[in-house]
Amino acid sequence: MTVSGIKELTSKLGKDIAELFDFEVEGNYIVARPKQYLTNFDQCASAFRNLVGGEYKGGLGRNSHFRVPIGETPDSEKSHGGVIRCPHCHKEIIIGVGRQLEKGE
Repeated sequence: MTVSGIKELTSKLGKDIAELFDFEVEGNYIVARPKQYLTNFDQCASAFRNLVGGEYKGGLGRNSHFRVPIGETPDSEKSHGGVIRCPHCHKEIIIGVGRQLEKGE
């Protein structure tokens, strides 16, 4: 995926979220690194997960980023449910329509 893939990704995320990140291709992923501290982390995480099938990779400083597999877009089932790991407490959380459950509940 090249510049056109990054343009498509930023279009799906929307201008308000896309302008907060620097985008680059690394291997089989488009990596989005925040330009500054994200005061709206939850909104960004939701957009990356639900709109473009991305995931958060925590790290120190510029090592934390979102990544989106190249060539994949979320289908309706993937965008409305699944298991994610909370970046703060590291618990697995099952995401469903209208309700969040801890794994095993």
